[in-house]
Amino acid sequence: KNIITYLLPTCYTMPMAKIVTHINPHLDEIAAVWLIKKFMSGWKNPEIEFISADKGNNGLAEEEDIIYLGVGKGKYDEHKGDLEECAASLLWKDLRDGIENEEELQALDELIDFVRLDDTGKLKDLSYSEFYISGFIRAGKGEEDSRKNIELGYSILERVLGALITKQKAKKEWQKAILFETKWGKGYAISGSYVNRGFCDIQDGVLYLMHDPKYN
Repeated sequence: KNIITYLLPTCYTMPMAKIVTHINPHLDEIAAVWLIKKFMSGWKNPEIEFISADKGNNGLAEEEDIIYLGVGKGKYDEHKGDLEECAASLLWKDLRDGIENEEELQALDELIDFVRLDDTGKLKDLSYSEFYISGFIRAGKGEEDSRKNIELGYSILERVLGALITKQKAKKEWQKAILFETKWGKGYAISGSYVNRGFCDIQDGVLYLMHDPKYN
C-alpha cells in the first residue's frame, strides 16, 4: 500500500471513505455506523455526512467509497420497501458471516434484533421514552447534535455488547448447573465467573449457590 501511494502522482487524492445518513439519525443508523467502523476493513475513521431525509428519499447513486444508511433508496435503506428491516439489520446480513467468535456473534444477533424491533415500532411502549436508548441519542437537532448523538451511541452500544457477551458466557456456564430441591423450591449450584445475580433473576430457582473458580 505504501509503495502504491508513493508511485501515485502527487495531484492524485485517494478516495475518502464516507458514510451518508440523515440528520438526527435514529438508533438503527447509529448502530449501522458503529458496525461499519467496528468490522469493515478500511472504514475505521470514515467521514460522516448528514443530509435531509427529503433529499435522501429521492434516491442517490451508489458509489464504491460511499455507504448510504437509511437514505438513498439503496442496499442499506429500508425505506425502499424492506418491511420488518432497518439500516442496521440490512447491513448486519452482510457482516455477520465474518464474525468468528460464537459468543460475540450471538450477542450481536441479539443486539441488532433489538435495534430492528425498535426501528419497526415493535417496542412502542419504550421507543421514545426519556429513559430509553432511542431517547438518549435523539436529543437536539441539526448536524452538530447529530454528531454528538452518534458518538454517544457508540459508547452505549459498546457497553450493551459487552453485557450481551457476558450473558452468552453465562448461558454456557448455566448448562452445567446442578439442580437440587429445597423446602422452598428449586435450587441451582453453578461454578463459573459469568453467572451473576441479574442472570439468576430471570431463572426459575429460589436459591442459588455460586462458586467463582477464579477466587475459589
